[in-house]
Amino acid sequence: MQIFVKDLNGRSIPYHIRQGITIQEFKQEFGKFSQQDMTNVRLIWGSQELQDYRAMNSYGISANTTLHSAVRVPGGYC
Repeated sequence: MQIFVKDLNGRSIPYHIRQGITIQEFKQEFGKFSQQDMTNVRLIWGSQELQDYRAMNSYGISANTTLHSAVRVPGGYC
């Protein structure tokens, strides 16, 4: 199934995912594909941050969905 990822530069990148892939596996594959370091990147769909241990399909993500990437800033609260 094809989805889109809005990357940190604002580009919408199409990517084909396989059935049952976890968010962590997707981030690793997408990082290699897009040549981006996904270490501190979190993926957002709707209003929720996607958890690495969950399967993509557990969120109900369907074809042509757009995920948004955001950088996780290290550190704590002030």
